Amino acid sequence: MNRKWMTILAGILEIMAGFTVLPYAFYVLGMFYVLTPHPWEDPSLAGWPLILFIGALLQFLFLFAFSFIGIVPLVGGVCALLRRRWGLAFAGAIATVPLYFIAPLGVGQWAGHKYGIAGHYFIWLPLLLSIAVITLIIRSKREFT
Repeated sequence: MNRKWMTILAGILEIMAGFTVLPYAFYVLGMFYVLTPHPWEDPSLAGWPLILFIGALLQFLFLFAFSFIGIVPLVGGVCALLRRRWGLAFAGAIATVPLYFIAPLGVGQWAGHKYGIAGHYFIWLPLLLSIAVITLIIRSKREFT
């Protein structure tokens, strides 16, 4: 039976998940800026170096982590579309799972506020997307060379 549609669909869904995760890196950077105490608001100069160093370090680490989590599904989706390197396509499918934890933060709150969309859609839909991608990649393992 011809199952080429499985790898094509899995690749497209992985790429969509990767492009969905990447903006959250900048969302987290913005939230760190808002939530981090600003040293210029404190009249004493004692905490400046520590706050600036820890804030910059945390922003860099989270930007790197979210960028990595967003790039792996993109690469895995391309590998799934090309039907090459099953391990990398599977790693990209596994990397879509954090979308379940990330999606309610940014898009869920924005869509709920702007359009009145219920927040539970952004809790279950990313999980279903991840399960679908992982299942399609596992079931189409024989097509990869």
